[in-house]
Amino acid sequence: MERFFHRYSEFGYFVLRLGVAFLFIFHAPQKWLGWYGGPQWPLYSIRSLASLVEAICSPLIALGLFTSFAAFFGAAEMVGAYLIVHIQILNRPGWPIENRGELSVLYFFVFVYIMLRGGGNYSLDRVLRRKTT
Repeated sequence: MERFFHRYSEFGYFVLRLGVAFLFIFHAPQKWLGWYGGPQWPLYSIRSLASLVEAICSPLIALGLFTSFAAFFGAAEMVGAYLIVHIQILNRPGWPIENRGELSVLYFFVFVYIMLRGGGNYSLDRVLRRKTT
């Protein structure tokens, strides 16, 4: 069964990149505009900077353009989100499930994987790499 599914692994990775980027980009208008039930934050705030990372990195990851760099910044943002927002929710150290930080931790691990793996076969990184060689 593994051999059967292995031939689709690159396409599966492409779908993972698209899905993560699609879900991640919704966090930017949530913070900037107060959409989707979230509070609107001032334009000059740390959360607005986080929204900028989300708005820029999401399309780059989806397209597979500068994928490792975009995923690095996404992972760095998730570390910041966990340390600035989620760790403060409890008055004591706790697990991510207790302080509602499990999504930040999950995004962090996915972004680290994307950063290490790069764009993959279905990416603009690969197209650009092919043109330069």
